[in-house]
Amino acid sequence: MNRDTLKKVIQVRMKNIINKIPGNYSLLIFAFLTSIILSGCRNEIDEEENVSWLDQNNLEIPSANIYDSDIDYSEIINAIGNSSIIGLGEATHGTTEFWGIRHKLTKYLIENKGYKAVLIEAPYPNMLFIDNYVYNQIGTLTEAHSKLGYWRYQEMLELISMISDYNISNPESKVHFYGYDCGFTKWTRAAEIVLSYLEKVDLNSIGLVSSYFETMNIFNAENILDLIESKRTEYIGLSSSEEYKSIYMISKNLPATVIHKELLNEGSYAMQYRDSINLGNLEFIMDSLLDSRKVIIWAHNAHISKGCIIDFDLSLSAMLGLRLKEKYGDQYFNICTEFFNGSFWSWDECEGHDFAFRIHNPQIPNNGYFSYYLNQSEKPIFFMNFNDLDISVTEADWLKNEKRIHVIGGTYCSEKDTGNYYSQKINITEYYDAIFFFKYTHPTTYFSNL
Repeated sequence: MNRDTLKKVIQVRMKNIINKIPGNYSLLIFAFLTSIILSGCRNEIDEEENVSWLDQNNLEIPSANIYDSDIDYSEIINAIGNSSIIGLGEATHGTTEFWGIRHKLTKYLIENKGYKAVLIEAPYPNMLFIDNYVYNQIGTLTEAHSKLGYWRYQEMLELISMISDYNISNPESKVHFYGYDCGFTKWTRAAEIVLSYLEKVDLNSIGLVSSYFETMNIFNAENILDLIESKRTEYIGLSSSEEYKSIYMISKNLPATVIHKELLNEGSYAMQYRDSINLGNLEFIMDSLLDSRKVIIWAHNAHISKGCIIDFDLSLSAMLGLRLKEKYGDQYFNICTEFFNGSFWSWDECEGHDFAFRIHNPQIPNNGYFSYYLNQSEKPIFFMNFNDLDISVTEADWLKNEKRIHVIGGTYCSEKDTGNYYSQKINITEYYDAIFFFKYTHPTTYFSNL
């Protein structure tokens, strides 16, 4: 029944009721009751129209399970177009569905669209062990994973295995698996790799460099970098250009890691500084370590966004995705992930807690969140391309204004889930090109012994 027909039916029935009311108040009562009833009906109809519009403009995803080959990728690939740098976001690091959907899309992009590297929000030196495993078949899967130190998930093992299996089957078009993040606070793996390299090219410098790593500070970090830079020609002659580039990549990040750690100790999360360094890291990887710029970046929704995010010290920080957009334009395409209800693994950061790794259940979003409206879809999982939407229509009013989206979930405290910690108020169609949305999510499979 459409709106006009419904209105006529209500008016006829109301007249039959009002005619039985004596006096001169019948017309006033008629108008008042009709407006109230029609208002409620109008809200119900509007909601139905909004849901209909939402479902007409999204693609249902049957499953995020990596073992189900059930997605028609044509609409997603059409949305990506000719973009060569793809940002795949996650609202939390510890949600299995976010790993699964990005795993499936990453596999498709590697196998069918020629993407040559997966670049993850992790330290470059730690990830070198994993890259050596997937690219050169050095070591074992468990050993490589354990060197990372975190993301101790079955889902991470499955991602490593997928890339390794592809490289074994496609030796002429192998894919790298690198980390690009300067935001690490321990230098164990960096020291292990650099000192091992010096054993090959410069035995006389091992003792000095080892002492620098043992008491790492900005002075010692810069000394290591100066040494590596000053002996470039000598070191390449004793090893190779490719080996040297990796050592240089580690060394040039050492001062940045020290500065980043100091900023953390001062109570600032320094995302702006971190992502400015990470842009340089990505450029070095793409320009110096790869023979192609077709890369897939995995990171929190915050880092891949094409806007500014409020840092934990309440400063407004330009994110990595914004920097990529400014430099590479339409070559950069990003997809965030979001959920309505679900639990996830992350570090507990509540005051007085032991900062243990726990499963958390965040607050259910209200109408101040985009997920509140996305959850009205009839589809439990879907992909939505914001670039193709006509948001001028009434049904898209909820998309036009700023609302909240979950942007970071590496740490969590329910007591702090009220402001700018885990969600940000943004214009979602300006920050992201597309979204994978899940009504319900589950925690990753955690290995406590790694």
